[in-house]
Amino acid sequence: MERQVISVTLHRPSTESGFGFSIVGGGESHPLLISKLTPESPAAHPSVGSLHLGDALVSINGEAVQGYTHAQVVSLVKNASLDIQLVVTRDELDASIMHDEVAGNASMLYPPPPPQQQQQQQ
Repeated sequence: MERQVISVTLHRPSTESGFGFSIVGGGESHPLLISKLTPESPAAHPSVGSLHLGDALVSINGEAVQGYTHAQVVSLVKNASLDIQLVVTRDELDASIMHDEVAGNASMLYPPPPPQQQQQQQ
């Protein structure tokens, strides 16, 4: 399976508007994944064409985000200027699977532990 590293620059018309993508995950044990692309948004614009559902965020404006919480990443995105540069990774083989899981139900990305582990956690 080949992993691609992709750099995407998005431009929004004002700081009051969003870039048109949502994320799931965050923290030490869950990757930050693109979970939604809003139609007609900068993230979904055909000229960008490189941001896909299931892409894993590596950095935002040059700042590595591995281990960041969901709230920290949302804050970075919201506080960005009109332009934002994202570096993401994508596993070629997993792209279609991730698309289905992210689009259908983000919770499926992090299934609950098997019953035996659930009992130990209580």
